[in-house]
Amino acid sequence: MNVETIKIPLSEASMIKDLLQLTGYQIYEKYGFKRDETIVHSVKFRDGTEAVVRLVICDNEDKPFTECVLYDKYGFVIAYSDPEDIYEGEWDMVTDEGEYKIYVVAVNYVNLIYKGLCDGSIEVMQGFDGDAVCVIGDDWFHMHCELDDNEPKESVARMIADLISNPEINGVKKEEAEYCRNYLEYMEG
Repeated sequence: MNVETIKIPLSEASMIKDLLQLTGYQIYEKYGFKRDETIVHSVKFRDGTEAVVRLVICDNEDKPFTECVLYDKYGFVIAYSDPEDIYEGEWDMVTDEGEYKIYVVAVNYVNLIYKGLCDGSIEVMQGFDGDAVCVIGDDWFHMHCELDDNEPKESVARMIADLISNPEINGVKKEEAEYCRNYLEYMEG
């Protein structure tokens, strides 16, 4: 089974939940969205298949609906869900090529403060409460991180180095760890 997660900011998830309770007319009045406009999030699987989860605005008295569509690596539709009235949660899709599971989750980490190291597979986001999360591949690592306003990249690099040095973290490429450590050594003189 192929499994991927779509992470959306908590604020956007709250808006989507609100949209799902409103009619097309109410949505236009409150948000300015019109019929057939969409909110879309997607994720690619390792085999090239792409899952697209979207909310579709409807006309006047109708409420919007959500759906999940799978596209093969060439962009052709290979599966689609029935219309739903939820966005977050689990979407299960079955094709001739296999089964796909997509999780849509709201996260309280809305500010991307760092993305990089080699192929860009490391992201660091900071929430409103000062907590930070480091995403390395598909793994999430939470920690408290107080960023120095004058040296945010250096603070992020230190946090990443702490995370990378943890032997329990899988999937971290050797060059990413070396890059981070070399960067820190350079910054610390």
